Amino acid sequence: EMCIRDRQSTWDQAEWATDKATLKVPFPNIPYVKNGDTIVTESSAVKQYILERAGRLDILGRTEEERVEDKLMTGFIDDTMRDLLMLCHNPCLLYTSDAADDLLCVDLGGRRIIKKK
Repeated sequence: EMCIRDRQSTWDQAEWATDKATLKVPFPNIPYVKNGDTIVTESSAVKQYILERAGRLDILGRTEEERVEDKLMTGFIDDTMRDLLMLCHNPCLLYTSDAADDLLCVDLGGRRIIKKK
């Protein structure tokens, strides 16, 4: 049985910095799960770990097709969030290749991105 403590609304930057230093994992990040000596970071790995421990991998899909769809949706959401964060934090880095340097806009999988002049 796992005891889950949700601290998302109570952490401030200083508290996270202190906690992060104690994790001693290659990619300290939020969310994370600490269960005894096991520490799991990264959203998709945390989801997988919790479902495995609970014996509920069926939530990820009962068939191979459903499990593949779950992985596709997780990847799509991760990619979209990364693109959105990049756009918010550095709007000058909107294109993905040197071939796009001379273009005024770039189509990134259906999302039309217009470069700043």
